[in-house]
Amino acid sequence: MSYGNNTFTIYKPMFFEFPEDLGAYDDIAYNVMIGPAIKICNNVTAIKSDEYSLFYFPAGTWCSLFEPIGNCTTNLIGSQVSLSSEFD
Repeated sequence: MSYGNNTFTIYKPMFFEFPEDLGAYDDIAYNVMIGPAIKICNNVTAIKSDEYSLFYFPAGTWCSLFEPIGNCTTNLIGSQVSLSSEFD
């Protein structure tokens, strides 16, 4: 996709947005970005077998799209976060 003279990828591995963060290179199939601001925690196999899965989040402020407004977390360093794999 391109915009003006710039070419960019919309769906991409997390390390495209966080190249200096070594944790962004782990589990690239399950940690992807849509644009520069939306991170997808993609793990279909865990939905069938585990109640929770670990996902890496780089330093910064992260908000859930599925929780009430204001449910955000700010990390000073990258960290693993345990997220529910169940759908309600």
